[in-house]
Amino acid sequence: MDEVLGAKLSPDGEMLGMVTFGEDRRMVTLLELASGKAQSVRLGNVASSKLDYWYFKQVDDFDWAGDERVIIYSGVPATDSTGGVSSADKRAENWIGLSGDSRRRQQFSGSADNLIQDVVLHVFDSRTALMQQAPSDKEWLHPNVVEMDIRTGEYRQVEKNPGDVNFWLADEKGMLRVALVAENGLLQVRDRELQGGAWRERPDVKLRPGETQVLAVRAQQLYFSQLGEDGRWALYAYDLSAQPTQARLVFADPEYDVASAATLRIGGQRLPALFFEHGTGRLLGVRYVADGPKQHWFDAGMAEIQQKLDAVFPDQVSIVVDTDAAGRNLLVFSSSAKSPGAFFLLNQETWKMKPVASVRRWVNPQEAAEMFPIALKARDGLPLHGYLTLPPGAGQTRLPLVVMVHDGPGVRDVWGYDATVQFIANRGYAVLQVNYRGSPGYGERFRRSGRDGNFGAIVDDVVDATRWVVQRRIADPQRIAIMGLGLGGYAALSAMGRSPELYRCGVGVGALCDWQDLARRKDSPEYARMYAFWMQALDLAEGSASARSLIDNSPVARAKEIQGPILLMHSETDQVVPVAQAQAMKAALKRERKAVELKTFDLVGHGYLRGDPGEEFLTDIARFLASNLRPRPPAAAAAK
Repeated sequence: MDEVLGAKLSPDGEMLGMVTFGEDRRMVTLLELASGKAQSVRLGNVASSKLDYWYFKQVDDFDWAGDERVIIYSGVPATDSTGGVSSADKRAENWIGLSGDSRRRQQFSGSADNLIQDVVLHVFDSRTALMQQAPSDKEWLHPNVVEMDIRTGEYRQVEKNPGDVNFWLADEKGMLRVALVAENGLLQVRDRELQGGAWRERPDVKLRPGETQVLAVRAQQLYFSQLGEDGRWALYAYDLSAQPTQARLVFADPEYDVASAATLRIGGQRLPALFFEHGTGRLLGVRYVADGPKQHWFDAGMAEIQQKLDAVFPDQVSIVVDTDAAGRNLLVFSSSAKSPGAFFLLNQETWKMKPVASVRRWVNPQEAAEMFPIALKARDGLPLHGYLTLPPGAGQTRLPLVVMVHDGPGVRDVWGYDATVQFIANRGYAVLQVNYRGSPGYGERFRRSGRDGNFGAIVDDVVDATRWVVQRRIADPQRIAIMGLGLGGYAALSAMGRSPELYRCGVGVGALCDWQDLARRKDSPEYARMYAFWMQALDLAEGSASARSLIDNSPVARAKEIQGPILLMHSETDQVVPVAQAQAMKAALKRERKAVELKTFDLVGHGYLRGDPGEEFLTDIARFLASNLRPRPPAAAAAK
């Protein structure tokens, strides 16, 4: 079987659906547990609207639709297109497109067919599901609700938008229970008690725009996350059966954000933050990320199962991914920093457990490097967290060190298996990762501290973490490299300019290098969307102190101070950071007569260091590190 990125159990417990990777694409593989027979749904290609290429549609996620069908969510990497929502039966046959590019290929009649959105509100069974449909292109933000036949693609409208509803929520039975209206900076809630009943305003349900993430409505409870008084996200609920009602705190962690988004990634799979009981909608638990993934249970029975799992798999993180409809069989995912993980089917009545799929069956955890959580303080006293991975069998002092800086914003490093980290560590390097200020998960104050004209402090965090490792004699101060992706590439290359004595060489992967150049090109159709993305993602305003800080700390502005050789790697089809950024950085370094190499790739997109980078990409990095992190000769020998 190919690499397994995620898995879900069919309601009857007889089938295992998986997102797998093989033949250069992600697909859905459907495994019959009794016989071991598996079939895969491979999605087609889609033409880019801007480039002369055909791209593979990649499966992002899927859900079981009863026992007989699956609903598939797809995307198209390196483009601004979505692959849409589609459906297939459990034999991986009778595929039908339901929205986006997938639906357009079915050539349904009527322009309205192009307006089905990639939003599935509820799946009733193997026949029907609720989806959102825009009344017109101009009314995309105010969708109607349709009942879709997921076998044929035909649909009928079941709820007409009154003209101001932005999003609908269905409960565990599939009844449209809540309507959300964003108006004049406020988030208003309407609800109803009966299917087809009148909608009523709920002024007693108070949600703060920008500080609230609505998650789900189940068993009369409207669940949402919100910033608490301590500045961290926590889980709350309103009881809609009471009127008036008051928000109640369901769960909070004193150190980490909880349920700040509706879904989170654990390993390679996307999972909902909230875990509900099938049929009843009772909240059983919540998933979130501390140093690593965590699952907190409200149900005493599930909490007991978790304790047993932790005893069976010590030094690993074990997550209950799914259950069958009866709640008898549990799908468990267990992994660690040394193991990509495996899926097990657990019968909780007999406590018999059998393995059903491995993420990467070829990885030997005994040969993998160990990752250790670390904590330190930045120069201004701000607490920082990160991870240090030590090469197996190489001791723990004066090691060559690679500082690997994650992308951003909205991205952080997590304790767990990382293919790129393991690749580097198994070549004899220690690997340092730091969640610099602005990284999510540590509260709003920490997230905001990476903005507001403070981009230089992000770079300082990376430098401070590097010095922390050097001071503990873990790293050889003469053999330190730094590399980063996207905003992490920005920080990595800027660090080489701010502290040139510290880093011997650097790698910028899809790096944001010259904000001023991107701002100059903002009116060009090719760059307008990228510029708008970064302005919103970084909370920037034209001419603000933050924008000036981003320019002043740009790697291009630091080219003169950079001393070590630089390897730039960039996709020509990167739709987040244009390849012109790498070209500008190369030109700036060349003007200063600095050593620089630019390597470009086709059809890769922006997420090079996420998941499993290609062999050529990793080989180039290994070559560059090996050639630059050799021990320096003694001064006397060097003078000869």
